[in-house]
Amino acid sequence: MTNKHLLVASLFAAESMGKTLQRTSVSVNIKERLDFSCALFGPDGGLVANAPHIPVHLGAMQEAVSYQVKHWGIEGMAPGEVFVSNHPQLAGGSHLPDITVITPVFRHNMIVFFVASRGHHSDIGGIAPGSMPPNSTTLLEEGAQIIATKLVIDGVFQEQAITDILCKPPHPTRNLRDNLSDLRAQVAANNMGIRLVNELISEYDLPTVQSYMGFIQSTAEGSVR
Repeated sequence: MTNKHLLVASLFAAESMGKTLQRTSVSVNIKERLDFSCALFGPDGGLVANAPHIPVHLGAMQEAVSYQVKHWGIEGMAPGEVFVSNHPQLAGGSHLPDITVITPVFRHNMIVFFVASRGHHSDIGGIAPGSMPPNSTTLLEEGAQIIATKLVIDGVFQEQAITDILCKPPHPTRNLRDNLSDLRAQVAANNMGIRLVNELISEYDLPTVQSYMGFIQSTAEGSVR
């Protein structure tokens, strides 16, 4: 097995996540415009591999994952949980319509990786449709703000909790149905990533996969430098 082999496998996982997200989403933004990104991260939240989706998403997604790790703590995350955020000032977001869904990958009750998907939702509230008003002066005027929320607990999608956030006055979302459907699609995409990562670990073993993922990060850092 080589560095290249693991890089290809991790890229395949991210690309498969994207295909799942496109297939299961309902909004024009995600299904047709392909305004989304998927990636694989280490247990500290550091980016390991991403599919060639939207570069501006990927630059901030590492910060989004790292923030959730810091906010909840590794001990505050459990199997069957999925986390969601979009806050650009506090939680590694880009703009508010870009909602990030983050799922830890557990192995033997230990977080060994994270998978995440970021999708541009067509509307999440604010003073103008589309949630990107040119005359806004505060984040509140641009739509719902999510810093750190559990979207799934014990495998159960927390529809009421996320609905309360997206529909919070004074500027609730105009398209809750699509929001919920696309969030479920992001969860499904992450589940695909988890399945493929676990298959890779089962084929080789956890220490080997983690070591080579570290090599990939080191190689990438060296290339950038």
